[in-house]
Amino acid sequence: GPGDYERAGLVPPMRGLDGRQVARVVAVWLAAVAGVTAVLPAFGLLRHPALYALCLFAGAWMVLGYIRVLRSPGEGGAGMLRAFRAVNIFAFVTILAVIADSAIIR
Repeated sequence: GPGDYERAGLVPPMRGLDGRQVARVVAVWLAAVAGVTAVLPAFGLLRHPALYALCLFAGAWMVLGYIRVLRSPGEGGAGMLRAFRAVNIFAFVTILAVIADSAIIR
């Protein structure tokens, strides 16, 4: 909750940032997460081309959806709810793709 960082003697990571700046940090983090998907084949986690393409598409969809939220601040909570849903769908699709890939390609 609020104050947990201070009670632990730490500085809150977003101290000094306004809501817009926090949103930009989140956008960069989401882009990084989606970008990591691109290197999954290098670690042998996604070898099937269709599943790899699905994960790349899901990552791009998630990032583009969040960018849309950033550009439409008037949407407020509804836009953030869609972005939250997109993040969870991306994670779900990626996890299922990795599981399916290991079942398809042995």
